Amino acid sequence: MEKKFKTGDRVYHRNLKQYGKFIGYAWESDDECDVEFEEEDGYVEQKHVSVSWLDLADSIEPVLAANGEPIKDRGSLIDFSR
Repeated sequence: MEKKFKTGDRVYHRNLKQYGKFIGYAWESDDECDVEFEEEDGYVEQKHVSVSWLDLADSIEPVLAANGEPIKDRGSLIDFSR
């Protein structure tokens, strides 16, 4: 499988509907990886996930409010959505 993510990339998990930071591919397979996800309470949780559920956050269209500004959620700025 082609490695399309680099350490530090901002990613979006389509099933979990969460943004995170790509940590690295699993030693067992390039089909799995570790990602640090941003939790609602402000903490970061590292999860072992399937690469097939990930998209680069830069490749996702922004969600804009009626005024054209990115939507704010839980006090942090969301720049991208599915």
